Amino acid sequence: MANYYIKEFEEVTSESLLAIGGDTTLKNTDPYQKPVPAGNNGIINVIKDFSWFSGGTSDALTGLDKCPFAVLKEKDQVLNSTLSQAIYYMNAIATGAEATAAGSIKAVSKFSQSLGISADIGDAASKVTDPLRKFRDKLAEMGGDSSDEELLKSNNLASLAGIYMTQPTGFNYVMPYFDNPPNVSNNWGDQGRGGAMEGMINTGLSMVEEITESVNIAQPGVYIQKPKFFQHDSNGPEIKIQFPLFNTVKRTSKTPYQQNYELLWLLAYQNKTFKTSFGRSKPSKLYTVSIPGVVNMPYAFISNLSIDFIGTVRNKEVTIANKTVKTPIPEAYNVSITVKSLLSDYANLMIGSNFYTDAGANSASIQSSI
Repeated sequence: MANYYIKEFEEVTSESLLAIGGDTTLKNTDPYQKPVPAGNNGIINVIKDFSWFSGGTSDALTGLDKCPFAVLKEKDQVLNSTLSQAIYYMNAIATGAEATAAGSIKAVSKFSQSLGISADIGDAASKVTDPLRKFRDKLAEMGGDSSDEELLKSNNLASLAGIYMTQPTGFNYVMPYFDNPPNVSNNWGDQGRGGAMEGMINTGLSMVEEITESVNIAQPGVYIQKPKFFQHDSNGPEIKIQFPLFNTVKRTSKTPYQQNYELLWLLAYQNKTFKTSFGRSKPSKLYTVSIPGVVNMPYAFISNLSIDFIGTVRNKEVTIANKTVKTPIPEAYNVSITVKSLLSDYANLMIGSNFYTDAGANSASIQSSI
């Protein structure tokens, strides 16, 4: 049986790492088996190509173009979060007011040198971007690209450049979406962050409180109304994508249970860690998620993937990258995917390009959006 979405596995035998003193290539004891898309630019369009609804053939139902949808663009993290955080902070120093501080400039220089990136920048603030540029060049050599920076700029979050370093896996998913949008919640509390001046301010406030309480000691009640501080929620919003997949209803030339199994196998595979050596494992994939007019998540992850069997279950033969297995196949699957954002719910995203994705459910317009 032909494969529709996974052409083959590319064997990755080593990893190029940015290490102290220069570049290091480490061999994978267990070579990573990287799935390669079979075609259609890696677009797996559930709305257009899968049996998930009641009705006639897909070609006969032009109303599918009006179906609400979620687009998930899959990404591989190419740099661990510790080093991503470093370039993220370095970028802030290079582009913000912090660049005027000689101490910060020296810190950037020393950090670059510790990674084998020589940069004699002295104390000149105008040269603070030099080690940052060399750092980015190193990342480019490791296979990184500029798509992350462009993604954040298009969503009015250029200040977050470098927070995650990723590469597209080549797989992109289009799924029906009928759930409610995430809730908006805020909190203001008694604790704030005043930076370096917080200690002095708190000392002064304590003295004022003591004087006030001593003066009004005979009064039945003493209360000083204090301002509340905005409590920033670091947790990002989450959405749930749910839809059925029928294995006994054929709407296109594709065998439904083969394409359903292939999609679900791929989602499960990409969202488990892959151990490559005694001390190294590749993390689950990241996603850029867009539900036009509802949700815009530049970086997100699948926190839960649930697949329930419905109806009679029989053993059927399916293939993954031309490897055949006989496995239990039900009459239908009920699929539930929970996606959680890795970024806070910034208002910036509501005027970002992904919030206004101009694409319908047909393959051509989805392809143009990806």
